[in-house]
Amino acid sequence: MEVDTLARTLWGEARGEGEAGMIAVAAVVRNRVDISARLGGRHWWGHDWIGVCRARGQFASWNPGNPNRAKLLTVRGSDPDFRLAKRIAADAIAGRIDDPTYGATAYRVADQPWPYTWGHFRLPLAEIGRHAFYNFAKEP
Repeated sequence: MEVDTLARTLWGEARGEGEAGMIAVAAVVRNRVDISARLGGRHWWGHDWIGVCRARGQFASWNPGNPNRAKLLTVRGSDPDFRLAKRIAADAIAGRIDDPTYGATAYRVADQPWPYTWGHFRLPLAEIGRHAFYNFAKEP
């Protein structure tokens, strides 16, 4: 179930970004899972792969009302981007991917307006495809 949920997240969030973009989004999810584990599983964005992917308001493609959600829920293995997402998801969960985002916990489409909920401007840790990656985690 973890591989499927992460693969759907990668497909929904980065299917137009190719392998590098999907790996970067997988790294963001893994960074969130790792931080939650260091905090004893008590982080608001979830405590495991599924919880992090499906946390309310965190990955737009899972949001109710998002036009991508219906596609994300019905994509099948015949879709080549979904097959790629499943391979990357399995590798990420097994710890077989490097983090090209340098510890990012968030990302946005670089040419879109700055999300008002992010509070203030920060420089990205990395830019991969159309996404810019940031770290907003506050750990003890």
